[in-house]
Amino acid sequence: MESERRWLWLEKISATITTTAQTNIINAPADMRSTASLAYLSGTTGYDVLERQSLAQTQNDARGPYVGYPNAYSLLPGKFYLNAAVAIGAQFELIYKSGTPDDIDACVLSPPAVLSLKQTAVIAAACQEVANGYLKNDAEAGRQEGRYERQVQTMMDEEDEQRGDETGMGIVPDTELRVAAFGAGAR
Repeated sequence: MESERRWLWLEKISATITTTAQTNIINAPADMRSTASLAYLSGTTGYDVLERQSLAQTQNDARGPYVGYPNAYSLLPGKFYLNAAVAIGAQFELIYKSGTPDDIDACVLSPPAVLSLKQTAVIAAACQEVANGYLKNDAEAGRQEGRYERQVQTMMDEEDEQRGDETGMGIVPDTELRVAAFGAGAR
């Protein structure tokens, strides 16, 4: 999805990362595409923004067994390398740009059959939200709401018809085991 447009909801996402071991390597979120900032929350000032540097410099600075306060990091795919080891429970605040999760990208490329069948209702509901929230157009929101309700009613009617349910309750009792145990006429 982000290949078509840079969506605002994928930008400036904040995450807190807590270490589970004494380490100088922390894992980045799976959906991270780029880093805006990384801050050490347990630092000398309580909130130390780390500077980005080369991996060679970071690894050179991180030599030795001591635990300290990092002031720089390097980023390789999926991992942040710190220039000092940190203690268990150290916390970092990460602000980053996200990407569309792979499963959503796959769904957009080849939508599931159920979603394809229901897309008109989903689109009508989305149009209603846009009309209400962004356009502030009550008339268009009302029109889209009516379209959405008609689509949902049509889907419910089709499902009831497929079940053979004349009452519209949507429940078809499964009596196979009862009939097997007690016979067709038993109550």
